[in-house]
Amino acid sequence: MNSIVLSFAGVFSLLTLISTWLLIRNLRRKRLLRALRQMVVFMLFAALATLAYTLQISILGYQNLSREERVAKIEIKPRPGAQQFEAHVTYADGSGASYLLAGDELYVDAHILKWHGWINLLGLHTMYELDRIGGRYHSLDDEFKQPRTLHQLSKPKFINAFVVRQNNEFLSPVVDAQYGSASFVPANEITRYDLMVSTSGLLLRRTN
Repeated sequence: MNSIVLSFAGVFSLLTLISTWLLIRNLRRKRLLRALRQMVVFMLFAALATLAYTLQISILGYQNLSREERVAKIEIKPRPGAQQFEAHVTYADGSGASYLLAGDELYVDAHILKWHGWINLLGLHTMYELDRIGGRYHSLDDEFKQPRTLHQLSKPKFINAFVVRQNNEFLSPVVDAQYGSASFVPANEITRYDLMVSTSGLLLRRTN
């Protein structure tokens, strides 16, 4: 969670409560002109608080990124005589998961959010969220005929900033660029990779 966005949401919520109290007081004293002005202020702060909370929810699961970072280690173990392999993923926080995948290559993709410069002042910088891991075949014919395996890495959320940006072009002044990034590597031998992410996207770097 982005603490700066959450702080803005808290401040706007407090200002909304203060505006509500002032609005009620002016109405009770029948100061209609002041009440009207206070109503406008109340609506402004309420809208800003709602926007801040919505933004906070939409980026849950995303991580801030300022340089190239290793986000996971992946160990590949192929199964002899079959186009299958195991991929064990160990994340930076120590958690992990294993996947049985079909194909000749390991495939990983992610969502990348790159905020416009003025949004950086709110503490939001380039962010990423790992989305899927799966198997990929060398042959296009195999892609059509052989089993496909794909697993979701991201957590489902009610509002996803990446999806919202894709569906709303008017947000371009806020999100400077949004795109998916993917990387794939051979899975025909026991191999270890570092899964790296930078502002330019994903990279699987062999470590042994």
